[in-house]
Amino acid sequence: MLELGIDASVRNNLGQTPFHIAVGRRDQNSWYTNGRLEFLLGSNGNPDVNVADNKEICPIHLAATTLSEHRVRRMFNEGADSKALTIGGQSAIHIACRTRQSNTVGLPTELCISEGQSEILDEEGRTALHYACRSGRTESVKIFFGVGADPYVTDHKGKAPLDACAELPDEDYR
Repeated sequence: MLELGIDASVRNNLGQTPFHIAVGRRDQNSWYTNGRLEFLLGSNGNPDVNVADNKEICPIHLAATTLSEHRVRRMFNEGADSKALTIGGQSAIHIACRTRQSNTVGLPTELCISEGQSEILDEEGRTALHYACRSGRTESVKIFFGVGADPYVTDHKGKAPLDACAELPDEDYR
């Protein structure tokens, strides 16, 4: 693609770049995905790792939906903004919890807690702990309790994170 002179920053109708597409692929360990991602991150592609699409979704948000801890860590190592929020006010931690990716919850949590971001409220007034409880993944909840997340903060409906345990939805963030 790049050898043909095609711009790697070109956007589709959703405002996504090839980098969004490569990062968000769910086939975590395939050569296709990892090879393309490394190619785009290399000197050939040089993508903006914090570019947002039409819904303010950045590549780090898409990486948080995958099963790949490596991809999330790689994004942060490349300078992904841990403070980036979607149009709904959700961070990478919110999204990892919503999509039940307990294996990737720890990485952004580790980074964001050190930057004081554990209590970011989305447009519904929910913290990532609300979504961790709602996910049914006890590993994720333990991570938040382990870093001192506030279990008493309430959302706009007056629900605390532990109340969200009763709301086990079937949702796919994409």
